[in-house]
Amino acid sequence: SRPMEQWKTVRIIYLKKVTKQQQVISDNDIRPLSLFSCIAKLLNSTIKLRIDAHLEMNGLLSPDTHGFRNRHGTNHNLVTLTSTILSNKIKNIPTQAIFIDISSAFNRVQIHKLKTIMDDLNFPSYISAWVHKFFIGKLYTDGVHYQRCNSGLDQGSTLSPALFNIYTSQLSQGLSNVTFTTFADDMALYAQDHEHAAVTEILQEQFNLLQDKLQGLNLPINYTKTCVIDFSKKLRNQVREIKITTPNGFIKQVDHVKYLGVILDRRLNFQQHTKYIKEKVKKDITALQYLKGTNWGNHPNEQMILYKMVIRPKIEYGTAACLWARRSYAISLQKQQNQALRQVLGAVKTTPINSLHAIAGITPLTYRLTIYALRQLLYLTVTSSRIKGNLVHLHQALSTTNHHLYRKLKEDIHFLIRTTTTHKVFFPTEQTLRHRNQIRNLHNICITDIPGVSKKGNTNEIELRQRSLAYLHDKFGQHSQIYSDGSKNPQGAGCAYHCVEHNIGYGKKLYPVTSSFHSEIFGLQMALLHATTHETGSRVVILSDSKSVITAIKNIKYNSPIPVHLMEIVTTIQLLIQRHTNLSVQWVPSHCGLHYNTLVDRLAVLSSQRGTITNDTTTFHTDCYSIIERANTEEWVHQYSTATGAGSWTRDLITNPLRRPWFQDLKNLPVKSITTINRLLAGHAFNGRFRFTVGHRENPFCDLCHEEQVQSVSHILLECRATRPTMISVLHNQQYPDNLLLTPQALITFLREGLNKPEQLLNLQEALKNINAPV
Repeated sequence: SRPMEQWKTVRIIYLKKVTKQQQVISDNDIRPLSLFSCIAKLLNSTIKLRIDAHLEMNGLLSPDTHGFRNRHGTNHNLVTLTSTILSNKIKNIPTQAIFIDISSAFNRVQIHKLKTIMDDLNFPSYISAWVHKFFIGKLYTDGVHYQRCNSGLDQGSTLSPALFNIYTSQLSQGLSNVTFTTFADDMALYAQDHEHAAVTEILQEQFNLLQDKLQGLNLPINYTKTCVIDFSKKLRNQVREIKITTPNGFIKQVDHVKYLGVILDRRLNFQQHTKYIKEKVKKDITALQYLKGTNWGNHPNEQMILYKMVIRPKIEYGTAACLWARRSYAISLQKQQNQALRQVLGAVKTTPINSLHAIAGITPLTYRLTIYALRQLLYLTVTSSRIKGNLVHLHQALSTTNHHLYRKLKEDIHFLIRTTTTHKVFFPTEQTLRHRNQIRNLHNICITDIPGVSKKGNTNEIELRQRSLAYLHDKFGQHSQIYSDGSKNPQGAGCAYHCVEHNIGYGKKLYPVTSSFHSEIFGLQMALLHATTHETGSRVVILSDSKSVITAIKNIKYNSPIPVHLMEIVTTIQLLIQRHTNLSVQWVPSHCGLHYNTLVDRLAVLSSQRGTITNDTTTFHTDCYSIIERANTEEWVHQYSTATGAGSWTRDLITNPLRRPWFQDLKNLPVKSITTINRLLAGHAFNGRFRFTVGHRENPFCDLCHEEQVQSVSHILLECRATRPTMISVLHNQQYPDNLLLTPQALITFLREGLNKPEQLLNLQEALKNINAPV
């Protein structure tokens, strides 16, 4: 437990904090970032795994301590807070919250006190000794100045966030009638009661206790940044003051506060947050415009990736916490998505919104955010019993109100609860969620290869079978062999196992939404459970043709969290090890003629087709994501196909919105060609009609045929005498005959086929370019 001296020399770089002012005025405007030895960081990462395992398996941290913990992210914190506030608001129960700011929290941690706390929490002595010696006596330098320091946790250290959670782990002890939630040094204290005065009194009393505890940890509160909000329902023209006293006076009362990247306002309508996101996204969309124009720049598909990976996540973040305000939030931010899609596609300003989304293969934000929020909520309810309970209470509160503001929220929560109930989603207990993998040799138990045998491909079936049989005979000749398999087909899903020694097999029908991967997991789980019926100390090998499942189990590191879908498998393996079972989980190639593998595969298929779902059958939450997505996508498709008015041109061509852009795989296509084709599909182009609409021309008439007809896309493609010979030549692949008429149906058929045969669209674009048609 003695770090090398060179590891204790820390290089500091300064990062400017995100503030409104452009220049650095004081040290409060910068964030020091520590650069460590890579070897020290690697060692600290290993130690952190052991620290996390000790904390979680012994339940040493409060459920409301979030940040840098598995299954305790920002969304867990935000949803717990906002769902509580909303439930109270519906029930007309006053709620007040204090958002606490700590001055230089990480820099003020006292290392000696931290070691004492770790010893009190029964950490192994070598871990607490390492932490103490690693953080004491460090030499900090920015390249010019040098300073030794014996306090503080370095921002940039692998251990610092976890150690800060330990340092503040006892803050919530002794607090009553309030909820104290933290995310590192972002803290909130909130309470509710039937009387406003009682809530304020509770907050004042508990805040005083919290102040004393923070002072004892040398973590002073920054009273100028600390604020209080009243989230209660208010009568019109009523001002309700909340007076929380501090040594510096009263805590300031505000209407909104930024907490974990989301702006919470007292009405919980997220209007301030919407404005904030608008400004944030606006800069990114402007950056897209600098990267591509109508005729130049990066490929539209690259811009689409930038939008999906950089811009849209900023809109989506926190959506689960503001689900009830999602519709107004989405409508307000839809303009930003429209602007981004026009930029990506090269569409003109008058292009209908539905056409933009149908061509780009992008779902409107109203549906997209619903999908994202419900998926997030489903994940949060599975990984947090607190949030699961909050949503049940929210559902009960919603059932007592008919307010139009909560109609959509009521439908969404009911849909979520119905989905989890209908498909019996697996909800692990809080204790199971805290469990860590305690099997050191899991990578030796799981074997994902056979010498000379690949998954599928180069070796013929007979050779595969012979090599596999020879390997199994040599390595597992004395083992009890249990084969497992899963099946997913149009008739449903199923799993099965077959024990060679007992000559017994069992198949089980699964819920239809169960994926092929999870079907294999359920089959393997059944085989492992059957292995527990074998005698103690016996030799057992589980044989599965799913390399992905075995690899997933093999990759679970010692002391690391266990994925939800593998919890029961790891628990059963641990039970078998405790029974001194010599266990192996071996991959075998599929469909190569192995008798029992073929047998169990057939049993799984028959179970999926003819079996009956039993009461103990469950589903993993990720399989329900497709239900959420399908329901909202179908709603979007219905809204698109039944719409009237603007966008009818595109609806005639694209009856259902594209699932992905037609140009996605055409990497070498010129930007100009893609822009022109997109405008043809949208029915809006840079022509006489558009320029007249935006005030750049005195009339909208066609300047190609010089007739008093509006120069629209349909006119250029169907009616214009100047483009007629070219259009007939392209559509019918022949020279212009006098008796051949251009029909709308022929054009629609041609453009529809072009979506699957882009060369047709390219021929049309090239032909229009040669005659200088304005598109």
